[in-house]
Amino acid sequence: MKNMKKALFSILCVAFCVVIFACASGGGGGGGGAAATPGAVISGNWTYKEKNDSVDGGSSTIAQTVAEETIDGVKFTTYKFKGVVTNKTQYGLAEVGITPDDETLAFFKNAKAISFKILGDGRPYIVEAPISTVQDWGFHRYKIETEPGKVMEFKIEMRMFMQPSWANAVKFNQQRLTMLRLQTVNAAEGGVGPFEFKIWDLKVYQ
Repeated sequence: MKNMKKALFSILCVAFCVVIFACASGGGGGGGGAAATPGAVISGNWTYKEKNDSVDGGSSTIAQTVAEETIDGVKFTTYKFKGVVTNKTQYGLAEVGITPDDETLAFFKNAKAISFKILGDGRPYIVEAPISTVQDWGFHRYKIETEPGKVMEFKIEMRMFMQPSWANAVKFNQQRLTMLRLQTVNAAEGGVGPFEFKIWDLKVYQ
């Protein structure tokens, strides 16, 4: 009987140790990466690419300048864009495509909000969140207003992206996101003329 009790006790001890080791190795379920952590904030990695309207027959211009700057004691990579919107075509504009790397994209597709800082020129700009199911260029967007020479920070919740009134209504599906766009207002809506802005500190919130 004593031998049986000792054997049973040994088996229970081994089983208990296995359970403890498994819980410790699992890290409490925290191994899912940043994109699976509610409340997390990341800067991520983004590529900024300027684009004019020449493919649509326009003559608007845009040029990019990248710099490393210390702002309020913190080092940032800043992206400055300067150009002119013309009315050679009715919907002439200039834009910046902002594309995340794969890791940032996974986080972005599950984001609750984005934020960024911008030094503007007093003109309005459009932040666009394009998805493939929109077929008429009526992508979900959010309009920001800048003040000349003033640094402004915008935090945009994903639920704030809305299609323009003329678009065919399409449900906003974040899982189809691949990028953001920052655009000038087009020529037909009063966007003609020179523009200049600088953007930095783009963040994604979960």
